[in-house]
Amino acid sequence: MQPQPLKKQEKPLFKTAIPGTDWLRVTTNEGNVFYSHKVKKESVWAIPEDLKMALEALQEEERKDGENLTLAPPVVQLPQVGKRKAMDAQPFEEVVLNKKARVEEEEESSEEEEEEEEEEEEGWQREAVKQLAAEAEEERIRTLEREKEAELEAQQIREQAIPQRMDLSIEEGKALFKVSVSTSITVLS
Repeated sequence: MQPQPLKKQEKPLFKTAIPGTDWLRVTTNEGNVFYSHKVKKESVWAIPEDLKMALEALQEEERKDGENLTLAPPVVQLPQVGKRKAMDAQPFEEVVLNKKARVEEEEESSEEEEEEEEEEEEGWQREAVKQLAAEAEEERIRTLEREKEAELEAQQIREQAIPQRMDLSIEEGKALFKVSVSTSITVLS
């Protein structure tokens, strides 16, 4: 038997927290998307009903963020104070800096998340190995029990077929001997 070639394993590439929920949107290195519940530790490929509205809001926010990144820096309208005229709109650089800082934080947290994922994956694999070993041991025990039962049945059949001792009178013994001899002769002929 030749070993099967290893398939490239599909792994999470991007995780996005869905605001207002305990769900994550996970995009794999193969481009597939699934949804993972952080608390329940469950994952699904289909969008859960209770998640649809929050997911739509996240997608709308991402779409807007994508548009803002391609346009000029964000513009902030300063409020009118007293009798002064409102100042002209001016770019507000701090927002861009915060955005960059957030990206760096996300990169750091994504590395930590990847490490956590690897640890979870290893833990899951260890648990799966334990479970498979336990199932194999149970099957081995069941097989041994079936073999013992089959041996007992065979022994009982042998004991029933040939009694160990028969209490016969001399006449019964002679009659049994004559029958067995005549049966043997008939079989040999």
